[in-house]
Amino acid sequence: MATQHEIDGWRNAYKNYSRDQLIAVIRSKADFSAEHIAATQCLAEMVDYAEYERRIIDIARDSNYAFWNALLTFDGIIISVFSAVAVFSQASKVLIFIIIAISMLSAGLLILNFRSVRNTYRLIGKTMDLGVERLSPEQRKQQITTSNRGHEWCNYREMATYYILVGQGILILFLISVR
Repeated sequence: MATQHEIDGWRNAYKNYSRDQLIAVIRSKADFSAEHIAATQCLAEMVDYAEYERRIIDIARDSNYAFWNALLTFDGIIISVFSAVAVFSQASKVLIFIIIAISMLSAGLLILNFRSVRNTYRLIGKTMDLGVERLSPEQRKQQITTSNRGHEWCNYREMATYYILVGQGILILFLISVR
């Protein structure tokens, strides 16, 4: 039977092992040996941490989607309200047209963000189906570069929607103040 001191020693030795390395150790050692127990414990901790990471990633993705949905809803409301104002009022048509146009631009940018995230997850799914281990280092680097570039563009588009939102607010307040 393994002592706790032996198990702790092996746990320390295995702390930088990958999942596959830990599984190999578990398969190669006797069931109740210190190495087997330590590798099993390290693998269990790794699985717990991986589940926690997935949960955090899911929360981040969901909150991002909720935020983009809120901005899209706001753009939709502005487009609807000011389209109705433009139909029933002859005053300030140019200003109303600008407000509607930039709302449509903002909505388009947010839709591009949704599309970019969808494409990223499609690529991840396709890569997982084919097997990540089959990718060459160049292919991996290219996928990482593509994903990073897509993420950067999402951030640029999101920042543009913030500025558009501020611009809309200023134009709406100006329109209200001149009426």
